Amino acid sequence: MKSLLKKIKLIYYRRKQGLGRLQYLGKPTYVAPSAYFSFHKNISIGRYCRIGRECHLDGEAGISIDDGTILAPRVVILTSSHFYDQNQLLPYNEMDKRSPVLIGSGCWIGWGAFILPGVEIGDGAIVAMGAVVTKNVGPGEIVAGNPAKVVRKRQNIDFVREAIENEQFFIKYRIENKLIREGRVANVTDDLIY
Repeated sequence: MKSLLKKIKLIYYRRKQGLGRLQYLGKPTYVAPSAYFSFHKNISIGRYCRIGRECHLDGEAGISIDDGTILAPRVVILTSSHFYDQNQLLPYNEMDKRSPVLIGSGCWIGWGAFILPGVEIGDGAIVAMGAVVTKNVGPGEIVAGNPAKVVRKRQNIDFVREAIENEQFFIKYRIENKLIREGRVANVTDDLIY
């Protein structure tokens, strides 16, 4: 009975999320039922990705997330902002400034990070938890802070390229090997969309 109720709840949340209306959803990919999407038709998510609990993806100007990228819980990605630099209304007028967000393959976006409109994040980059990303992040760069700044680079950028080419993604490995991380939920198919 408990698993039936869980399945019914999951179906309800999936319909509410509108994942079928996304521009593209690669499979397999994990999407937490509490993740929230707006402007679905402008959002593209690759294969072997994970969209964590309570993430908010506002795709008004477009969001593209490439294969193997992981968004930890509570990540916010915005693609529009109010237009305040004008002389008509306060604090802003009715116009929106829109700029797409592009996130490469094999990236890790930490818990509670904010990605602002117009940002591009290169392959294999890492965004630390709580970081506010206002500028582009290069391949293999690790950024932290508010505003986010480069704190270091991955030691082997060649590995990043090879791993992407060979699809050496954590989520793919987890699925293929039924990997269960210590202290985690045992069912590796929870939140998995095939």
